Amino acid sequence: LKTFLGGTGALFDIAGEEADLVRIDSPILGEEGFEAIQKIDKHSFRFIRISLAYTQTEGLETALDRISDTVDKLSDYFNIICLCDSDLDEKHLSVPTLLATGAIHHALIAKGKRKQVSLIIEGGDVWETHHFATLISYGADAVYPHMAYQSCRSLAGKMRDVQAHELIRSYKKAAEKGLLKIMAKLGVSTINSYRGAKTFEILGLSEAVVEKCFKGTVSRIAGLDFTDLQKEQELKHNKAFKSKDNI
Repeated sequence: LKTFLGGTGALFDIAGEEADLVRIDSPILGEEGFEAIQKIDKHSFRFIRISLAYTQTEGLETALDRISDTVDKLSDYFNIICLCDSDLDEKHLSVPTLLATGAIHHALIAKGKRKQVSLIIEGGDVWETHHFATLISYGADAVYPHMAYQSCRSLAGKMRDVQAHELIRSYKKAAEKGLLKIMAKLGVSTINSYRGAKTFEILGLSEAVVEKCFKGTVSRIAGLDFTDLQKEQELKHNKAFKSKDNI
Protein backbone atom coordinates (compact mmCIF):
# COMPACT_ATOMS: atom_id res chain seq x y z
CA LEU A 1 0.00 0.00 0.00
CA LYS A 2 3.01 2.32 0.02
CA THR A 3 2.56 5.34 -2.20
CA PHE A 4 3.87 8.87 -2.78
CA LEU A 5 2.62 12.44 -2.51
CA GLY A 6 3.85 15.55 -4.26
CA GLY A 7 3.47 16.83 -7.80
CA THR A 8 6.16 16.04 -10.30
CA GLY A 9 7.10 17.12 -13.80
CA ALA A 10 6.35 15.65 -17.17
CA LEU A 11 6.33 11.93 -17.87
CA PHE A 12 9.24 12.02 -20.29
CA ASP A 13 11.39 15.00 -19.27
CA ILE A 14 12.61 13.42 -16.04
CA ALA A 15 14.58 15.78 -13.80
CA GLY A 16 15.76 15.92 -10.19
CA GLU A 17 12.40 17.08 -8.86
CA GLU A 18 10.88 13.76 -9.94
CA ALA A 19 12.44 12.20 -6.85
CA ASP A 20 11.28 14.98 -4.52
CA LEU A 21 8.30 13.11 -3.07
CA VAL A 22 6.82 12.14 0.29
CA ARG A 23 6.45 8.40 0.80
CA ILE A 24 3.52 7.24 2.92
CA ASP A 25 2.94 3.67 4.06
CA SER A 26 -0.76 3.70 3.24
CA PRO A 27 -3.21 5.83 1.20
CA ILE A 28 -5.44 5.80 4.30
CA LEU A 29 -3.97 8.58 6.41
CA GLY A 30 -3.90 8.54 10.19
CA GLU A 31 -4.36 11.66 12.28
CA GLU A 32 -0.68 12.27 12.91
CA GLY A 33 0.27 11.58 9.31
CA PHE A 34 -2.34 13.95 7.94
CA GLU A 35 -1.22 16.70 10.30
CA ALA A 36 2.43 16.14 9.35
CA ILE A 37 1.65 16.48 5.63
CA GLN A 38 0.03 19.86 6.25
CA LYS A 39 3.11 21.07 8.12
CA ILE A 40 5.80 20.03 5.65
CA ASP A 41 8.16 22.99 5.47
CA LYS A 42 9.76 22.63 2.08
CA HIS A 43 9.38 24.70 -1.08
CA SER A 44 8.63 21.66 -3.25
CA PHE A 45 5.60 20.64 -1.13
CA ARG A 46 2.80 23.19 -1.13
CA PHE A 47 -0.41 22.10 0.61
CA ILE A 48 -3.83 23.73 0.34
CA ARG A 49 -7.33 22.74 1.48
CA ILE A 50 -10.32 23.37 -0.79
CA SER A 51 -13.84 23.24 0.57
CA LEU A 52 -16.50 21.10 -1.11
CA ALA A 53 -19.28 23.18 0.45
CA TYR A 54 -21.92 24.81 -1.73
CA THR A 55 -25.33 26.42 -1.33
CA GLN A 56 -28.65 25.02 -2.44
CA THR A 57 -29.03 27.98 -4.80
CA GLU A 58 -25.75 27.23 -6.55
CA GLY A 59 -26.59 23.59 -7.17
CA LEU A 60 -24.47 20.47 -7.34
CA GLU A 61 -23.34 20.52 -10.96
CA THR A 62 -22.44 24.22 -10.87
CA ALA A 63 -20.50 23.65 -7.64
CA LEU A 64 -18.55 20.81 -9.26
CA ASP A 65 -17.58 23.08 -12.16
CA ARG A 66 -16.54 25.87 -9.78
CA ILE A 67 -14.41 23.58 -7.62
CA SER A 68 -12.79 22.00 -10.70
CA ASP A 69 -11.90 25.46 -12.03
CA THR A 70 -10.46 26.43 -8.64
CA VAL A 71 -8.29 23.32 -8.50
CA ASP A 72 -7.13 23.96 -12.06
CA LYS A 73 -5.96 27.47 -11.17
CA LEU A 74 -4.35 26.51 -7.86
CA SER A 75 -2.55 23.52 -9.37
CA ASP A 76 -0.10 25.90 -11.03
CA TYR A 77 1.40 26.57 -7.59
CA PHE A 78 0.10 24.04 -5.04
CA ASN A 79 0.96 20.38 -5.59
CA ILE A 80 -0.85 18.73 -2.66
CA ILE A 81 -4.54 19.63 -2.82
CA CYS A 82 -6.95 18.49 -0.11
CA LEU A 83 -10.66 18.33 -0.90
CA CYS A 84 -12.51 18.84 2.37
CA ASP A 85 -16.21 18.33 3.15
CA SER A 86 -16.17 19.46 6.79
CA ASP A 87 -17.44 23.02 6.17
CA LEU A 88 -21.08 22.05 6.57
CA ASP A 89 -23.67 24.22 8.29
CA GLU A 90 -27.36 25.02 7.96
CA LYS A 91 -26.78 26.99 4.73
CA HIS A 92 -24.11 24.86 3.07
CA LEU A 93 -24.30 21.34 1.66
CA SER A 94 -21.31 19.31 0.56
CA VAL A 95 -20.44 17.81 -2.80
CA PRO A 96 -20.08 14.02 -2.33
CA THR A 97 -16.36 13.27 -2.21
CA LEU A 98 -16.52 10.56 -4.89
CA LEU A 99 -18.22 12.88 -7.39
CA ALA A 100 -15.71 15.63 -6.65
CA THR A 101 -12.72 13.29 -6.88
CA GLY A 102 -13.75 11.80 -10.21
CA ALA A 103 -14.66 15.15 -11.76
CA ILE A 104 -11.43 16.87 -10.69
CA HIS A 105 -9.27 13.87 -11.60
CA HIS A 106 -10.60 13.83 -15.15
CA ALA A 107 -10.55 17.62 -15.48
CA LEU A 108 -6.84 17.67 -14.56
CA ILE A 109 -6.14 14.86 -17.04
CA ALA A 110 -7.86 16.87 -19.77
CA LYS A 111 -5.66 19.89 -18.96
CA GLY A 112 -2.49 17.77 -18.85
CA LYS A 113 -1.93 18.63 -15.18
CA ARG A 114 -2.79 15.43 -13.34
CA LYS A 115 0.79 14.41 -12.69
CA GLN A 116 1.56 17.80 -11.15
CA VAL A 117 -0.89 17.34 -8.26
CA SER A 118 -1.63 14.89 -5.45
CA LEU A 119 -5.26 14.75 -4.33
CA ILE A 120 -6.06 14.09 -0.67
CA ILE A 121 -9.70 13.52 0.24
CA GLU A 122 -10.72 14.67 3.73
CA GLY A 123 -14.14 13.08 3.79
CA GLY A 124 -16.92 12.60 6.27
CA ASP A 125 -18.79 10.32 3.86
CA VAL A 126 -15.98 7.76 3.93
CA TRP A 127 -16.13 4.95 6.48
CA GLU A 128 -16.13 1.51 4.84
CA THR A 129 -13.67 -0.33 2.61
CA HIS A 130 -15.74 0.19 -0.54
CA HIS A 131 -15.60 3.96 -0.04
CA PHE A 132 -11.81 3.95 0.11
CA ALA A 133 -11.61 1.64 -2.91
CA THR A 134 -13.85 3.78 -5.12
CA LEU A 135 -12.11 7.04 -4.18
CA ILE A 136 -8.67 5.65 -5.01
CA SER A 137 -9.94 3.93 -8.15
CA TYR A 138 -11.20 7.31 -9.39
CA GLY A 139 -8.07 9.30 -8.67
CA ALA A 140 -7.54 9.95 -4.95
CA ASP A 141 -3.89 9.74 -3.87
CA ALA A 142 -4.75 9.53 -0.17
CA VAL A 143 -7.87 9.58 2.02
CA TYR A 144 -8.41 11.00 5.49
CA PRO A 145 -11.74 9.76 6.94
CA HIS A 146 -12.23 12.47 9.55
CA MET A 147 -15.78 11.51 10.55
CA ALA A 148 -14.84 7.86 11.04
CA TYR A 149 -12.03 8.88 13.37
CA GLN A 150 -14.35 11.21 15.30
CA SER A 151 -16.78 8.30 15.66
CA CYS A 152 -13.97 6.16 17.06
CA ARG A 153 -13.20 8.86 19.64
CA SER A 154 -16.87 9.14 20.58
CA LEU A 155 -17.19 5.36 20.92
CA ALA A 156 -14.05 5.14 23.06
CA GLY A 157 -15.62 7.55 25.51
CA LYS A 158 -18.44 5.08 26.10
CA MET A 159 -16.26 1.99 26.54
CA ARG A 160 -14.19 0.76 29.43
CA ASP A 161 -10.44 0.32 29.17
CA VAL A 162 -10.34 1.38 25.52
CA GLN A 163 -8.37 4.36 24.28
CA ALA A 164 -9.41 6.39 21.24
CA HIS A 165 -6.05 5.95 19.52
CA GLU A 166 -6.39 2.17 19.85
CA LEU A 167 -9.79 2.17 18.15
CA ILE A 168 -8.52 4.45 15.39
CA ARG A 169 -5.48 2.25 14.82
CA SER A 170 -7.66 -0.89 14.67
CA TYR A 171 -10.14 0.76 12.31
CA LYS A 172 -7.38 1.97 10.00
CA LYS A 173 -5.74 -1.47 9.96
CA ALA A 174 -9.05 -3.17 9.12
CA ALA A 175 -9.71 -0.70 6.30
CA GLU A 176 -6.24 -1.29 4.87
CA LYS A 177 -6.72 -5.07 4.93
CA GLY A 178 -10.06 -4.68 3.18
CA LEU A 179 -8.48 -2.50 0.50
CA LEU A 180 -5.73 -5.06 -0.04
CA LYS A 181 -8.35 -7.80 -0.41
CA ILE A 182 -10.19 -5.84 -3.10
CA MET A 183 -6.94 -5.28 -4.97
CA ALA A 184 -5.95 -8.95 -4.64
CA LYS A 185 -9.23 -10.10 -6.19
CA LEU A 186 -8.32 -8.08 -9.28
CA GLY A 187 -4.73 -9.30 -9.33
CA VAL A 188 -3.41 -5.81 -8.59
CA SER A 189 -0.28 -5.84 -6.43
CA THR A 190 0.39 -2.12 -5.79
CA ILE A 191 -1.79 0.86 -4.92
CA ASN A 192 -0.12 2.88 -7.68
CA SER A 193 -1.51 0.43 -10.24
CA TYR A 194 -4.98 0.59 -8.68
CA ARG A 195 -5.20 4.39 -8.52
CA GLY A 196 -7.31 5.82 -11.31
CA ALA A 197 -7.98 2.37 -12.77
CA LYS A 198 -11.79 2.80 -12.67
CA THR A 199 -12.33 -0.82 -11.67
CA PHE A 200 -16.08 -0.52 -11.16
CA GLU A 201 -19.28 -0.64 -13.18
CA ILE A 202 -21.93 2.01 -12.71
CA LEU A 203 -25.62 1.30 -12.19
CA GLY A 204 -28.28 3.97 -12.07
CA LEU A 205 -26.47 7.19 -13.02
CA SER A 206 -27.23 9.32 -16.06
CA GLU A 207 -24.84 9.68 -18.99
CA ALA A 208 -24.12 13.30 -18.02
CA VAL A 209 -22.98 12.30 -14.50
CA VAL A 210 -20.86 9.43 -15.82
CA GLU A 211 -19.22 11.62 -18.46
CA LYS A 212 -18.29 14.35 -15.97
CA CYS A 213 -17.33 12.30 -12.92
CA PHE A 214 -16.65 8.72 -14.03
CA LYS A 215 -15.52 9.06 -17.62
CA GLY A 216 -14.70 5.77 -19.30
CA THR A 217 -16.57 3.61 -16.79
CA VAL A 218 -18.99 0.97 -18.07
CA SER A 219 -22.59 2.09 -17.45
CA ARG A 220 -25.35 -0.07 -18.92
CA ILE A 221 -28.31 1.20 -16.91
CA ALA A 222 -28.91 4.97 -16.72
CA GLY A 223 -30.67 6.73 -13.87
CA LEU A 224 -30.08 9.69 -11.56
CA ASP A 225 -28.92 12.97 -13.06
CA PHE A 226 -27.39 15.95 -11.23
CA THR A 227 -30.83 17.32 -10.31
CA ASP A 228 -31.77 14.02 -8.68
CA LEU A 229 -28.44 13.85 -6.82
CA GLN A 230 -28.97 17.43 -5.66
CA LYS A 231 -32.37 16.51 -4.21
CA GLU A 232 -30.79 13.54 -2.43
CA GLN A 233 -28.16 15.80 -0.86
CA GLU A 234 -30.85 18.25 0.24
CA LEU A 235 -32.83 15.48 1.94
CA LYS A 236 -29.74 14.35 3.88
CA HIS A 237 -28.86 17.93 4.77
CA ASN A 238 -32.36 18.75 6.00
CA LYS A 239 -32.47 15.60 8.08
CA ALA A 240 -29.17 16.50 9.72
CA PHE A 241 -29.76 20.18 10.39
CA LYS A 242 -33.52 20.66 10.58
CA SER A 243 -34.72 17.53 12.33
CA LYS A 244 -35.50 17.87 16.02
CA ASP A 245 -34.12 14.41 16.55
CA ASN A 246 -30.74 15.06 14.90
CA ILE A 247 -27.64 13.88 16.73
